[in-house]
Amino acid sequence: MQLLRRGDSGRAVVEVRATLRQFGMLPGPRPGLPDDLFDVHVEQAVRAFQQRRGLITDGIVGPATYR
Repeated sequence: MQLLRRGDSGRAVVEVRATLRQFGMLPGPRPGLPDDLFDVHVEQAVRAFQQRRGLITDGIVGPATYR
């Protein structure tokens, strides 16, 4: 599993966004903005997700966050 962080893009980011939306931590897609970009909003949602689960809140999707 590769690390995902702000600035990354691709299918894995789409999946992370979908998961964060399922948990209510990220709003739905915004018209005109790419859904495959790990932007500041995704980073903030990942940090919130990590904090709620007692993980290191670095905003990076690594193995522990992915699990």
